[in-house]
Order: sequence, then C-alpha cells, then structure tokens
Amino acid sequence: MDSALKTAFSIMRSWKKNYNKGKRKIRCPVVKRPFVRVKQTLMKREGERLRITIKPREYVYIDLSKRYFKLNGRIGEPILTLTHIYLPIEVEARENGGCKIGWDLNKYSLDGFSPFWAGYE
Repeated sequence: MDSALKTAFSIMRSWKKNYNKGKRKIRCPVVKRPFVRVKQTLMKREGERLRITIKPREYVYIDLSKRYFKLNGRIGEPILTLTHIYLPIEVEARENGGCKIGWDLNKYSLDGFSPFWAGYE
C-alpha cells in the first residue's frame, strides 16, 4: 500500500508543478498504464525464484532461471505491469584504476583536465 501512495503522491506533485507553470490543464491526471511497485519487505529471493507476497501466506513466484544475464547484485523494488516485470539490479561500483579525466564543453571551447598529466597523482 505504501508504494501505491508514494506513486500517487508523485503523480499529483508532478501534475501540480506542471499546472502551476501552465503546462497542464485543470483536468486531473489519469494513469494510462497500470503498474505495481513491490516493496522490499514484500519480496524474497529463494534460489532461482522470486517470491512476492500478495496476501498473508499467499504468494506469487517468478522464475529467474531463464534470464539472459548473471545476477551479481541485489534486486531492488520490482515493477510489475500487465505484460512485463522490471527488475532493477543494484551492483556495487568497482574502483576503476584507470585514468581520471574531466571535460568542460562550452559554446566556443572544449577543455579537458587530467590529474595525472597535471602532476597531482
């Protein structure tokens, strides 16, 4: 229920902001593509299956064994639509030992900076 309220408040906040800017009409927003965001507390990974709680002691199982990628990270909050399941995967960033570089693009110049070439590393 919390995810439904969070999503509804987000839609209304966005509509109100755009309405005040004159980008929307007074007609309230309507959800055209229904979806459900599953909270972390309502799901559990059991081996190659994802268990989602519908009601107490009533579950839906999603088979993860037929996926085309290796699951190295944590599963975030899945989003369920009528036809698809979106699984956000949270992977920790690895420290890259490569060269660090920064770019600044302006109207008339493209400037780059590297601490290695400047003598800072």
